[in-house]
Amino acid sequence: MGEVEFRIGEAHFLAFGLLTSRKSFIICTSIIGAYLAFVLAVIYLAGGTETLWCIAGFAAFLITMMCLQRFSSLPRLLRGAYCEDAYLKEPNRISYDGEGFTSAFASGQSRRRWVDMVKWDEDASVFVVFQNRMLGYLFPKDQVPEAVIAELRGHLIASGLPHRGKPRK
Repeated sequence: MGEVEFRIGEAHFLAFGLLTSRKSFIICTSIIGAYLAFVLAVIYLAGGTETLWCIAGFAAFLITMMCLQRFSSLPRLLRGAYCEDAYLKEPNRISYDGEGFTSAFASGQSRRRWVDMVKWDEDASVFVVFQNRMLGYLFPKDQVPEAVIAELRGHLIASGLPHRGKPRK
């Protein structure tokens, strides 16, 4: 059985929000970007009509708005949500074993089994174990040793989640 204590900071919560929205952002911008490329190719080959230029401009506008939302609006919303949630700021003590983990805060505790987690993901800042598609347990990589994260990852893989970011079937 292992144990680790940490505190989730605003930067960790921001990294979590950007991590959870990464896949949809990439898919949407890729689809609209491909559409924009197609329209620009048609304009180049057939000569640009006013309608085609308007369609291309609208696609470029959508991509710009999605980027502004991801890199400006979303971080602002996440910072606000972090400030409003006292629970997130409490010190968190995680104890874990082969069956699952217990998260203990000053305000309470919860026990989760590895087999009930739906996916795991990570980036350079956080390791996240998801209890559903949008809610997860954050493990800040600057406070949780890499050996502990490797153990958690190993338990998740053993429970049937072999790939990062892929939901349980």
